[in-house]
Amino acid sequence: MIGRLMGSRTKRVQRTSPLAAVRTPPDAGVLSCRVLDPVSQPVPQAEFAVMDSAGRKVVGGGTDPFGSFVAAVPAGEYRLAVSAEGYAPYRAAATVAESSLTSLGDVTLQVAQPPELPAPGDWDIEPTH
Repeated sequence: MIGRLMGSRTKRVQRTSPLAAVRTPPDAGVLSCRVLDPVSQPVPQAEFAVMDSAGRKVVGGGTDPFGSFVAAVPAGEYRLAVSAEGYAPYRAAATVAESSLTSLGDVTLQVAQPPELPAPGDWDIEPTH
């Protein structure tokens, strides 16, 4: 009896879509991504912003401890911007369809080049600074 119950539950779970756990309006889809550093480690708290075709921010936030984010957005064309301290910003385009998952997969951030140091010499610092 229990085996039959567990078997039917397993089959039911396998038939559900990846969006089953995310409630979205009928005209929305889901955008997801995982942010990694150059050695394939997750980047927690990387900032992300999803902008529409007019450049307006639709949703934004920080990645979870595993470097991932999932955002429900209306179906359409979007630009994704990801940034984290010490890394060069990442930008990508994405098309989100109704009732579907659009995954950008793993996004690897590159280490940012440090700013150049000023030329050696004598420096006067203003007293107000």
